[in-house]
Amino acid sequence: MINMKNFEINQKIELVADDGKELSSIIHDKDGDKIYISVVAKDLANRILRPGDDINGILYCQDKLLAFTGTITDRIIGDISLYEISNIDNLCKA
Repeated sequence: MINMKNFEINQKIELVADDGKELSSIIHDKDGDKIYISVVAKDLANRILRPGDDINGILYCQDKLLAFTGTITDRIIGDISLYEISNIDNLCKA
């Protein structure tokens, strides 16, 4: 299991989906080994992720960038639309 201490609420993340499109996002919440991200509205107009999509991500930490892989496991529609990312793995310096 990956150490989730590097993932913090309100931290910037960029995702790259299988089709190569990039999405800017913010970590909205985390629970165990899952993170929940909100995606910038302009990016949602260009790309909607679906459960089962594999993603590559860049996590912007204070003093470093970390790369990781994961899977979109849920899309939560509400006042703030969120994506749930699970199966986070391969965390390393970018």
